[in-house]
Amino acid sequence: MNRVESMEMFVAESLGLVTMARSSPSVRVPKPLDIGVLPRVGDFGPGSFLVMEWIDAIPFGVLRSENQQKLGNMVAEMHACSDTVFANVHMGRFGFPLNNWLSLTAQINDWKESWADFFSLRLQRQVDRAYSCPCYSGIARNEIGQPLLGEGLDDAELREVFIELCTKLPELLGPERLPSLRPALLHGDLWIGNALADKDGPVLIDPACYYGHAEMELAIMSLFQGFTVDFYEAYHARHPKV
Repeated sequence: MNRVESMEMFVAESLGLVTMARSSPSVRVPKPLDIGVLPRVGDFGPGSFLVMEWIDAIPFGVLRSENQQKLGNMVAEMHACSDTVFANVHMGRFGFPLNNWLSLTAQINDWKESWADFFSLRLQRQVDRAYSCPCYSGIARNEIGQPLLGEGLDDAELREVFIELCTKLPELLGPERLPSLRPALLHGDLWIGNALADKDGPVLIDPACYYGHAEMELAIMSLFQGFTVDFYEAYHARHPKV
């Protein structure tokens, strides 16, 4: 359930789940069943909801060695399928048919011809929102409630560094540097809490999908930890380190 009455977030999540399920028979996700709007009842609502297939998850089951191996194979298969299953969708571009959300942060998935351009767009959104959080209706504050920058102020140094970085991204991440890079279907928010396991193995939930550089997935995973050497050995058996 969601406090926001609009169903956009759940429509995007459902598309992500269905897309991942289509990528390979080995990729398991809960099937979306229904989406709707909740009326206001007393102090509850209005809002929206997404009903999904029930997963009888085993507590901490995804951390078991065999499930980490299966998960590594699953993610590798999902990343590898894009040029066979989804070539007519991405057509060599980076992005996704719908914008979606990383928690309550909107992810703009406008199609871009190069990974450098798409990554630059993602970074621009983060810089724009670094000290402002419209989802929570306020300015970012410290632990005692003081504005980090002050109302209406900007971080000029941050923006200057970002502009300088953007001028270098085509050289670092463009087609000349990465000539063989192809868009991979990414879960987009793959921390350990978005992977479950039941008696049949791991299940992926709560995606923020897009077609991007496969190593972005690994970057998110390493940021939040929780994936073991069994995962990485299985993944890199399919996608060797470069």
